[in-house]
Amino acid sequence: VQVITEESAIVQTASKVGPAVVTVINTLPPQRSLFGTNSQPEARGTGVLLDPNGYIVTNNHVVEGNQSLSVILANGDKRNAKLVGTDSFSDLAVLKIDGSNFPTASLGDSTVLQPGQMVVAIGSALGDFRNTVTMGVISALGRSLETDLGFNQEDLIQTDAAINRGNSG
Repeated sequence: VQVITEESAIVQTASKVGPAVVTVINTLPPQRSLFGTNSQPEARGTGVLLDPNGYIVTNNHVVEGNQSLSVILANGDKRNAKLVGTDSFSDLAVLKIDGSNFPTASLGDSTVLQPGQMVVAIGSALGDFRNTVTMGVISALGRSLETDLGFNQEDLIQTDAAINRGNSG
């Protein structure tokens, strides 16, 4: 008989999924400051490898306005990334990096979720801290949220897991 504790389930999840989590770096077009100097701003977020051939899903708002994109893999390797497609309505984007045999995460079935179930979030907290693990519970299902573009995202999952800047994706 193997007893699985809450703690061991979180450790197992982080160990299984963590290698597929990447940091997405969005290098934005240069900006000129008031003092005449140019800066190359960056935005950072999180992505997840869903295919061993380098396809990554992230949020559209993580990659918007990019001049170039790259990712840092869980092992610290940095790769250039190409934008495959975006959907601003669902706030999703797909990236592609060259290579194969990447570790992947699989998508679950959100129709079986219930409020109170434990969740684990793995991401690039604050943009620099790769594979930060937080946990919480599913707080509610079927939520809607008005976006900056003036439309509603429907049927969202609400969680109380700590999500910091940089965890988007």
